[in-house]
Amino acid sequence: VAGWIYDPIKDRFCHARRGEGAFVNGERIAAHTTGQQPPVTAISRIFLTPEETAEADARLAPHYTLVDIPRCAAEQYPRLVLGTNDVAIFERTLPWDHAAGALFVNEAGGKVARPDGTPYRVSDWDRPGMIGAASPRLWEEMAARYPTP
Repeated sequence: VAGWIYDPIKDRFCHARRGEGAFVNGERIAAHTTGQQPPVTAISRIFLTPEETAEADARLAPHYTLVDIPRCAAEQYPRLVLGTNDVAIFERTLPWDHAAGALFVNEAGGKVARPDGTPYRVSDWDRPGMIGAASPRLWEEMAARYPTP
């Protein structure tokens, strides 16, 4: 229903409420892309095996500029909305890492959902895999290439 992300290093407060939009430091925000081609894609490799990492990189590198996700998943969500990254792939989807961020991106006009298109639900946190994107079009493109382990 609502979520908050505070970054004390950048003194940035992001929040969203379902149906009311997304805000950064009190200012309404709409998600925007980096504008780069290929799109910048952040991948959480921390919980992938070396084989899964190699497969994901081989499948995605021809189509995306690959970067690492910050150690904190909550930091990745503002990056999608603020034009730092275009797409993000997460394997683990624990609610304390993703609930507020998924709502924030969706309310800003981006898209966060499971690779099969179903919405993220905090109750299915043990289900792996999620894609976040600065736009629904970028989400669709990644979903078509999503590396399934």
